[in-house]
Amino acid sequence: MTVSYAYNYLERREMLGYIPQSCQKILEVGCGDGSFASLLKKRNNVEVWGVEIHEQSANIAASKIDRVLCGDFETLMAELLPTNYFDCIVFNDALEHFPYPDKLLIRVKELLVSDGLIVTSLPNFRYVGNLWEIIIDKDFRYKSFGILDYTHFRFFTMKSINRMFDEAGFQVIISQGINKTNSKKVKFFNLMAFNFFSDIFFMQIATVAKKK
Repeated sequence: MTVSYAYNYLERREMLGYIPQSCQKILEVGCGDGSFASLLKKRNNVEVWGVEIHEQSANIAASKIDRVLCGDFETLMAELLPTNYFDCIVFNDALEHFPYPDKLLIRVKELLVSDGLIVTSLPNFRYVGNLWEIIIDKDFRYKSFGILDYTHFRFFTMKSINRMFDEAGFQVIISQGINKTNSKKVKFFNLMAFNFFSDIFFMQIATVAKKK
């Protein structure tokens, strides 16, 4: 997995509320420098692990949380991560960096306890800023950040996220847009369309799912 280095230093406080306080053993995939994982640790003094491919970021994270493994997640999952151990696994804008996220979710179930959760934040391809560039500007330009990050293997909408989890053997509990635009023009457009385009306000989709 290759992740844009700029993503490594975000706290992602907006995702804290999606992690139940009852979770005691949490794994964050793509933990960066441990900013988000350390928030979880401080909030409830739980056991938090991280996986990070960038060595410099992993070294920083290791000083903040219980254990950090540096390297490719799929390799580490097969060799070093304990099965039937975590009650929550977090992918904050990380799952889209894998070539086959649907197959990865199936494999990840082995790491979860029976009632374990997957919590994800995924870029929303239908975000208005992205649609504007594609439809109005007639362009599809990869960038070093954002929805069209050149390291993204997959693109998602809320509907495709829910379908992916369902087909991987998970029941979606929460599916919500996060990081909303305040554009008055977008609000007016959606109002005129009887709220049909409500999903385009959000840059990302937060999802909480449990094993079926």
